[in-house]
Amino acid sequence: MPGLSHDDAATLDAIKVELRERRTYEHRLPAADQDGAKRIRSLGRRAGRELGWRVRTFLVEPAEGGGTALVLVVVTESNPLHQQLMDMRADKALRKAFESGLFGPTD
Repeated sequence: MPGLSHDDAATLDAIKVELRERRTYEHRLPAADQDGAKRIRSLGRRAGRELGWRVRTFLVEPAEGGGTALVLVVVTESNPLHQQLMDMRADKALRKAFESGLFGPTD
């Protein structure tokens, strides 16, 4: 694989951290920056390969043509240990939300 610039290497590391922690990475950029969107999507796919996971990338463009676009990198398949960790985190977050009374009484 070709070498990365310092900025691309930092972005690749940030993507991998977010994929490990949250299973998703979001990057906003001007809608007109198509090259930037292609670069982020490419780095997202590379992060997935380096982690050994399957990922999908999406580009969500603004409804009216201007403004800010959103690039998403989403883990579709990881390893069993990572999946178990993510399930435990989700259970813990739900338990904490219910214990805080955020949802009110349950019957």
